[in-house]
Amino acid sequence: MDFVTVTFHPMTSEQGGAAPILSPGFDLSAYRHLTTVLVVRDAGGTSPTLDITLEHSMDGENWFTLVTFPQATGPTTHPEVSSDFGRFVRARSQYGGTGPWFTYSLIGIARG
Repeated sequence: MDFVTVTFHPMTSEQGGAAPILSPGFDLSAYRHLTTVLVVRDAGGTSPTLDITLEHSMDGENWFTLVTFPQATGPTTHPEVSSDFGRFVRARSQYGGTGPWFTYSLIGIARG
């Protein structure tokens, strides 16, 4: 079976601000299914929140929501399975709270 691993966000600590953080758009046009796993190991700040969505696009310019993960406020693991997505897929991370930081990863496996 043909597959590729996509690292939308490696397991690192990151402090968020008001602006969303975007991963690069990955060309997954050769694949039909995408399984992603969000793993949050730690969080800090005052009332920290992390909202992550996967977005997809046919042209790399116009992006639409593909998957919305449940809001993270601390350690969690959440898988999502997607199909019927556009050529490009990226992750959008939005932090909330005061001085929020998270240690997390978002990894995908795309397969034919």
